[in-house]
Amino acid sequence: MKDILNYLTPSQGFAANYHLQGVDQAGKLRNPLWTACDAEKIVYYKSAPSPGAAGVRLAEPTMPCDVNTYDDKYVYLYQTENNWIPGSYKQYGLNGWRFAPRWLTGSVEPLVTTDTTYRVYQGTPEKPLSSVVETLGGPAVMSLGFDTPRRMNWPDGRWELTAEPLVITYQWGNLGSMEKFVYAPGYGWIEWQLWKLSNGIYLLSDMVMFNKIVAGGL
Repeated sequence: MKDILNYLTPSQGFAANYHLQGVDQAGKLRNPLWTACDAEKIVYYKSAPSPGAAGVRLAEPTMPCDVNTYDDKYVYLYQTENNWIPGSYKQYGLNGWRFAPRWLTGSVEPLVTTDTTYRVYQGTPEKPLSSVVETLGGPAVMSLGFDTPRRMNWPDGRWELTAEPLVITYQWGNLGSMEKFVYAPGYGWIEWQLWKLSNGIYLLSDMVMFNKIVAGGL
């Protein structure tokens, strides 16, 4: 039985000294990624955290990030930025949507979230200026699998293969959209993919590979 946090978060030494830079399929730089974790949540910062940000907190609206919470049973999607609009973010359900089981014990049945409402906030989590309830439509379905190792580019120019990465697949919008989150032990979140359903076939719409390691951690 493996703790899924060993995939979803980088090692302490890596997080303290490095972060990841995103690159798309065309080689264009996308957002960077810093990861911090405490006893209740994981925060994936998508812009440079303010000094002293190693103490994990919920997102500041001017700091785009994803927040996953967790307990002894599940990891939950809790919060993300809202289309990169300054000061706006989304919170999933009342306490988040089930994203993955906490413990990997072999084959895992897909997790289905029937209530896919989320609230869009403008302002801070403590003082939301406004909010609106929306829905992705239909159930959200999460499933697990493993994939081939990925190549990571270190600051000294060398490339290193990861261990077999974990892939969490997340289908939403009446299953018309599919996201894949790829995580590797020691590195944490290393890839994101967005697929769109067209004529019964999923086609890759966007992808960010967080495979460029940059000095400077939390």
